[in-house]
Amino acid sequence: MSNKLNSLTNNPAYQARARQAAAKYENVPKEYMDVAQGMETQFINHMLNEMRKTVKSSEPDSSASKYYKGLVDHERAKIMATTDNGIGLKDVILDQIYPKHMRVGMPSKHAINAYQQEVDSKQGDGNE
Repeated sequence: MSNKLNSLTNNPAYQARARQAAAKYENVPKEYMDVAQGMETQFINHMLNEMRKTVKSSEPDSSASKYYKGLVDHERAKIMATTDNGIGLKDVILDQIYPKHMRVGMPSKHAINAYQQEVDSKQGDGNE
């Protein structure tokens, strides 16, 4: 099994995709990535919980079984949200809270300051 995994990770096509995925979020500050990924995780977790409710079972689940299934769903949601593709919600959220035009060619700390100045200027315009 580990030989298959090593051969996969040493594959040039796999490495190119990994570099491309990393470059996609290169100038995005960690704080914004954490928020977007957390929201995607919550959404997927909710989706899995609702999907589980549609499955009919012959016996009702015990409280321990419900708790365990909830933990499993949460871990699955975290895994799904951290994959390169996810469900795409992370990209949509990032586009809203940290637009692409602010990501290009800027170090993340400078980008945060620029965004904060933009927000502050908009708040100042609305209060006058």
